[in-house]
Amino acid sequence: MVYLRIYLTCILGILFSFCFAQSEILIVGKIIDIETGLPLMNVNITVEEFSVGTFTSEDGIFNLVVNELPAVLKISHISYEDEFYRISEIPVSEIIIHLKPKTVILDEVVVSDGKIETVFKDDNYSVLDYEFYEKNLLLLVYRNNFSKSELILLNNSNDTIVILNDLPGKPRSIYKDCMGYIHLLSKEFAHQLFITQNQIELLYPVSINEFAKLIYPCVAHLNDKYYIHLFYYNNLIIEYQYVEEGTKEMQLLRRIIDLEKVDLKKSNPIHSALLNVQYLNRLENNILNSSNDIPVEIQIKRINDLRNFEYEAHYLDKIIYTPVYAPMIKLIDTLTIFNHPESQIEFYSYDDSLVKIVPITYNSIKRWDEQIIADEDSFKAYAVFKHSGIFELREINLQNGNLGTSNKLYFPFVKNIKIRNGYVYFIYKDYSIWSKTKLYKQRLTP
Repeated sequence: MVYLRIYLTCILGILFSFCFAQSEILIVGKIIDIETGLPLMNVNITVEEFSVGTFTSEDGIFNLVVNELPAVLKISHISYEDEFYRISEIPVSEIIIHLKPKTVILDEVVVSDGKIETVFKDDNYSVLDYEFYEKNLLLLVYRNNFSKSELILLNNSNDTIVILNDLPGKPRSIYKDCMGYIHLLSKEFAHQLFITQNQIELLYPVSINEFAKLIYPCVAHLNDKYYIHLFYYNNLIIEYQYVEEGTKEMQLLRRIIDLEKVDLKKSNPIHSALLNVQYLNRLENNILNSSNDIPVEIQIKRINDLRNFEYEAHYLDKIIYTPVYAPMIKLIDTLTIFNHPESQIEFYSYDDSLVKIVPITYNSIKRWDEQIIADEDSFKAYAVFKHSGIFELREINLQNGNLGTSNKLYFPFVKNIKIRNGYVYFIYKDYSIWSKTKLYKQRLTP
């Protein structure tokens, strides 16, 4: 992997610190839908006079380096009006840019071969999130910028079974934990859901921080054991541990290291310093507590240097040192680890012994999106590829690691892709300003 060379020059005065070369200015921003308030991914940001550009992440975040200011950012997306944003001074914080959906109204798309269909057709609502529940489908829907949100349970025929109105707060998503329980998540709280054929109830509210600490680490539950993942060394090392029900002793199952990035970090002490939150906090405290006798221009320079350090740290964390991707996935009653740093799939038996290793090469393909989606009910897993906003799914042969038939999704820039029983589900909003975000499903070709 080729990493962008980062130019820093040393300065004296505050412990041990570094700053950007004066010719590079890092702009960090976030793109948001002006109507829904939701972040937008795959938005194109360019600075024409400098011939540079980038795209937003799933969280709507972008990082862009320019050589001088002022600069005019052009923000464009196929479903939104173009926006121009002028930057005259180095931003002191993340900039927020709102995009307005295009006003072009398109005719309804009709697919004659029946391979794709709309799952929830009520045009008064948009689908924010969804999750499989047993043989049914649970939807989180909203309208009027979250002024009215509902949970709706659908059966296999997409008929409504039960609805829960008046959800607390502004729901953000629904989450299925490692034991199959479903939770409704808002900004501040998580509520476990109790679902029957007659009702949906909100149970056991906990703070979202406590929920993230207790629930997110658990990735699988099998044979009375809970399997959790733990990240170390700026998320470049992942450990899978397990604990049996009724005990408290954790056992190590597997440790996986992204050696390429670990070696890069070890060879760059500047990177290590900038990725150390305590180090940056210490610099900030030194600046805030510095003597009033220090000339104003020096204080301003130190503050600007610190701001540049924070921008650089954000860039390193989000772009260069991305977390090691080696997901554990439970396929029916088998635990598998897709060990991409070592280019292999590992299969573990009921007693946690490694019973099979299958080599893989798809992770070296440039268009691979670092995403594996499993159809857990059918013992199948798919590698996800992306090019120019178009997603492509290819089944991974779990016997030899080869890839199967290509399945391109019908729409570009879709979100929240999941697979069940030979169908791929995804969320998509088309070009029309009056259109709603819909949930679709598309049949996969074997």
